[in-house]
Amino acid sequence: ETLLRGQYRAFKVWFNQAPESYFIVDTESLYLAQFDVLRQESLAWERLFSAIKQIVTSIKVINVETRLLEKLDILERIGLKPTVDQYEMDLRLLSKEGQL
Repeated sequence: ETLLRGQYRAFKVWFNQAPESYFIVDTESLYLAQFDVLRQESLAWERLFSAIKQIVTSIKVINVETRLLEKLDILERIGLKPTVDQYEMDLRLLSKEGQL
């Protein structure tokens, strides 16, 4: 739904004639919706962010899972700093009859 409402565009980054990474970015709001490397090769993250820089001059990133340590590390290395900590919450809702 969010992707349909925004100005999101998807891109593949190729290296040595094979897809190496991808990203989806809203070119107006600058939100980077998804991004990742497909093959763990030397400099793959650097090539990914170099490609992103060719499309937009600034980015915003939200909801990066804390277990994705490599992704968090690269975001900090390029200068993005976390601004809020988020917590996952789980609530079981019961019907009026007390059943799920």
